[in-house]
Amino acid sequence: AVTRTIGVVLLPTLLATLVLRSRRPLRAALLCAGAGAVLLAAALALAPEGSGYLRQLRDLAASRGAASLLPDAEHVRRTGFAVTDIWAAGASPWTGRAAALAAALLAAVGIAPRLRRVGAAELFVLFYLAAVFLWPASQARYFVPVLPLWVLYAVAGAERLVRGGRPAARAAAAVAALPVAAAYVVGLGTWEAPGATGTGVGPGAAGLYGHVRAHTPPDARFVTAIPRSLALFTGRAAAPPSRDGSDAEALAFMEGARIGYVALRAGEDLSRGLVERNPARFERVYAAGGHEVFRLLADSVGAPE
Repeated sequence: AVTRTIGVVLLPTLLATLVLRSRRPLRAALLCAGAGAVLLAAALALAPEGSGYLRQLRDLAASRGAASLLPDAEHVRRTGFAVTDIWAAGASPWTGRAAALAAALLAAVGIAPRLRRVGAAELFVLFYLAAVFLWPASQARYFVPVLPLWVLYAVAGAERLVRGGRPAARAAAAVAALPVAAAYVVGLGTWEAPGATGTGVGPGAAGLYGHVRAHTPPDARFVTAIPRSLALFTGRAAAPPSRDGSDAEALAFMEGARIGYVALRAGEDLSRGLVERNPARFERVYAAGGHEVFRLLADSVGAPE
């Protein structure tokens, strides 16, 4: 597919916008739904069978039960921290929390007038955030697509307060803007370009991809910190490592998902501890250029046939 799985939220966004804005909502809804069905069918026909993040949901449900996909209190907590991590920008967590809260308050002021006539942007934010919240994992990068709209609404809110003419409103806008500006300045001063290993490119990664293509079957499945790069350059299915849960749960997930290999990169890697704590479960089959590949032994968690 040419877009991430969550891109499907564009369809209900367009559908809802047409229904709300069209003089003939039923006709608009039918046309939009029909066009969406055709495009979705074409995407599914062109994409490899079972590809995409929906496969991960299926594997999680198979290994941990369908109930594990429902949001719980811990998921809500992680999602909240993920939101504030965007605004921390390398500074202390409290800086991120203050900036996120201030930006949210300003955005609420800025979006309020738009609620009288909801548009595509507001509907996209609603559907996208709902999809992100329902996804079992929580990472700050998931919120990047809505960050520009968040900032836009926050700026609109600050402008609305300032143009209101009331001294108290102007003071509130200035106070709210301070932590946002602080987070930006700190983040700009501490930002570093990602290294070659971190992005899944470079000579070391090229050697890894060459080994995978030459020495693993086409239907092999991997756990790796660079799943998109590995899948792109090798054609193998890949999933990111688990960020929580016990070793037993991680191994059960691999068994249910029929994962046969773990690819590690130099430095910090979430899967390294799992491999080191369970040496009898893994066999190293490749090590070069800061990358390693371990095969899950056939008598443990089901390496691919």
